[in-house]
Amino acid sequence: MVTKLTHTGKLTVRNLQREYRKLMSFSPKNKSRAYIWDVSVPGLGVRILNPSGTMTAIYRMRVYDQNGKASAVEKTIGRVSLDVESLQQAIDVGIAYFEKRSVGFNPADLMKMPTTVERFYHDVYKQEHQDKCLNGTQKSERTIVRDEGIATRLIRRVGNIDLKDPQLYDLFVNWRHEVVEEGKNHQTLRKAAQLMQRIYRMGIRRGVCEHNYLLDFKNPPHKPRNMYIPPSDVASIYKACLTYKSTSNRLWKRIADMFILKILLGTRSGELVDLRKTEVNLDEAIITMAPERTKTRKSYRFKLTEMAVDLLRNTASMSEPNNPLVFGIDGQPCTSYLHEWHRILDITGLYGKLPAGGRWDTQTKEERIFASEMKASRPRPHDLRHSFITNAREAGISREDVALAAQHSNTNTTELYEHVTDEIK
Repeated sequence: MVTKLTHTGKLTVRNLQREYRKLMSFSPKNKSRAYIWDVSVPGLGVRILNPSGTMTAIYRMRVYDQNGKASAVEKTIGRVSLDVESLQQAIDVGIAYFEKRSVGFNPADLMKMPTTVERFYHDVYKQEHQDKCLNGTQKSERTIVRDEGIATRLIRRVGNIDLKDPQLYDLFVNWRHEVVEEGKNHQTLRKAAQLMQRIYRMGIRRGVCEHNYLLDFKNPPHKPRNMYIPPSDVASIYKACLTYKSTSNRLWKRIADMFILKILLGTRSGELVDLRKTEVNLDEAIITMAPERTKTRKSYRFKLTEMAVDLLRNTASMSEPNNPLVFGIDGQPCTSYLHEWHRILDITGLYGKLPAGGRWDTQTKEERIFASEMKASRPRPHDLRHSFITNAREAGISREDVALAAQHSNTNTTELYEHVTDEIK
């Protein structure tokens, strides 16, 4: 539940500082917010979010629809800090609104929400999600980055379309026909439709549109790629990692140890690739990660097996005192571990072999297409996590215990990683 505090008075730096301290003392850890309104400029205020401490200058007014029903419309002016310059800038903007209203200017035109897909995404949807990240009500800013890539493709298709225009449904239908004919980009279409649905829901809440035209849109049937690696293949990948580590002369051959640890623990690649030595306690056989290092923004504590302890104790970086990373070199994580992954898969002989040698910019178009299609058909490092969870469930371990080992927030997520077999049934 969000606690709200409201203070009406002169909008000054001193009042902001006082209200911020009051907000922190009233609710230091829980989600809360405070509004400070300026009595000299009606509608001008500053919103403070807790626990992030983010301050946003806002202008709020009451508008009436054709039936006389009133609703509050809020316009974000900009982020402010505890200094006179940025605060004065916010006050000047508010006074400008007030002066235009006093001479008969209709402020509803200024407060009008953007209606095109592109402008609504950037000005409203993205802004609200950034506030949620700062306020702690959303996992992390990775969700914004994830949406940004899909939004770019979405805007390229329908960015100039008005949210009230039913033509948007037809454009998505045409997009679906293209995906079916080409036989690819199914996931991009599915995620773009999901993002558009969220934009519609927010637009309806804000009064920008009244109907979700994608409510009846159906994604094309698509058989998802198999994300489960059989135990026999996992064993082959494990042996290939050992071979690669001992015979390869490549700089990043130590990254093979990371893949072995993924096989043993089922951890996420993003959390292992920059694993710090300070997070590893080999004497107690545990790995402890702080909340800012994890996907779910919660602290993790992994119990290491005897095999994992031996692996970490013998990895190359442990003999490098000036290297703080377990799988890095000179404090730098491996950003190209997928290249090493495909070289390891080449050694297994189970998934074909990529063309030997040659940089991407020196390859022919046919060679690039062949390599891309082969990589797309191969297992990903993340599939080791799917296999770890599925094999654990096949061994009779309860879903609750597997969720705890996989560091999932709830068992519903763990269920998505289970690839149904007779043993699990």
